[in-house]
Amino acid sequence: MSAKILKFPVRAPFAVRVEREIDGEAWLVRTHDREWGWLNGDFNAALRDARGLARDFSVGIQSSAGRFAP
Repeated sequence: MSAKILKFPVRAPFAVRVEREIDGEAWLVRTHDREWGWLNGDFNAALRDARGLARDFSVGIQSSAGRFAP
């Protein structure tokens, strides 16, 4: 019997999160491990950051404002 092993890219089972800061003044972009976050002054800037991260990790974006595709 012969076989060829195919290597597939790792797909992480998480979504990049975009959440409003507690006081409502800014938006926070978080990765899967919650150890890293980026604080943005408005939602559009946060979404731009989230899209870049989601593209790098090949995952989607999730927010309290709804779910987005990268």
